[in-house]
Parts: sequence; structure tokens; C-alpha cells
Amino acid sequence: MASTFSDIARRRISTRAFLDTPVSEAEIREILDTARWAASGGNIQPWTVHVVTGKARQRVIETVRARLEVDPFGDENDFGAYPQS
Repeated sequence: MASTFSDIARRRISTRAFLDTPVSEAEIREILDTARWAASGGNIQPWTVHVVTGKARQRVIETVRARLEVDPFGDENDFGAYPQS
């Protein structure tokens, strides 16, 4: 039986907390392959994907945390979710 949009929308979740469990490269590739079919806000597909591990990953985490500590309710575009107009 095919899912309707309503079924899919009701099953949707937004994860805001993450485990420290490593994710394999194969899993990342599968996720990205599936994600490329997802709709985007305003249907503008603004994606640029960077996968980081190790020290680079830690620097990204620290940078985001520092920015959120300064202004936790800043402009939603602070992290480049939408193109600058």
C-alpha cells in the first residue's frame, strides 16, 4: 500500500540531540543519496554538503557552540540555510 503525504508527514521527526556513535562511510553515502530527493524550503535546493571527522569535526562543533552561546536565537540564516538575497 502506498503512503499518502499525510502518512509521511505524521511520521516525520526532527532530531535535536545526537549520539557520539560513529557512522560508517557507507551509511553516510546512503543517507545523502536518499536525501537528494527531499524537498527544500522554497524548493531552492541550497545544499552544500561537507562530511567531517576527527579534529575537523570537533572544530565545527566548537564553532557552532560558540556562536550559539553568543546569540542562541540569531537569524536562521546565520549558518547558511538559505542563500543571501
